[in-house]
Amino acid sequence: MAGNGRQERHLALAPLTEERRRARASVTIERPDGVVEIREGGTAAWRNKSRQIDAGAWANRHGAIGRNGPRAVFPDEAAGQAAMRLTLVVLIPVEDD
Repeated sequence: MAGNGRQERHLALAPLTEERRRARASVTIERPDGVVEIREGGTAAWRNKSRQIDAGAWANRHGAIGRNGPRAVFPDEAAGQAAMRLTLVVLIPVEDD
């Protein structure tokens, strides 16, 4: 036990095999029409078709079709960029002159 009365837990991490490495670097999308798209390799931004947009209700309302860990996945680059522009509009208020 730690000095504060809580029990410490140590997790053993499995080695990062080639299969686990590939799974982490891919996104599989099953579309309503049955088409399966696998985005493998590249950066997370490329696989998700967005940069750093958190998955959730806001992203879903603005075109996200799923999640990759904590990040939203968009159907294509245009949808991801449109959502990114909206985050800039929402987060950076424009002052009237």
